[in-house]
Amino acid sequence: MQCQEGVLKAPYQYSLIQKYIFDDLPLIAMNVARIGAQTPGMAYEIADGEPHFVTIGFGPMNWLLITPDIPAPGGFRAFDEIDVEDEEVPESEGDLLLYFSSGYPKLNRELANQVGELFGKDGELIEEIEVEGGEH
Repeated sequence: MQCQEGVLKAPYQYSLIQKYIFDDLPLIAMNVARIGAQTPGMAYEIADGEPHFVTIGFGPMNWLLITPDIPAPGGFRAFDEIDVEDEEVPESEGDLLLYFSSGYPKLNRELANQVGELFGKDGELIEEIEVEGGEH
């Protein structure tokens, strides 16, 4: 996968990519957005100085629900299919994409678990890919 300049940084040795969908998204979109906004700060605290990064991607429906007065950026669409080494991540109508990258797979997993707990029963993890090697 080629990083899009200004969107994704070059990955660290290990990455974890997750896609979620949410029941009753129109009713909980602002809560999903709040959790997404809090995730980088929460990751900073959990990482305790270890190099890492977190990228949050909102799906088109979620974006429209949380920013009803702002037009969606041009080209905003479902998450495209990507190939990550030998793994294919299919196109998805997911509501939220989480991308964790660090030097430690346990750190990525801990970050993802913390965020997943905040979603509770409303969030359903529909895709998950773990990648090792720093290039994907």
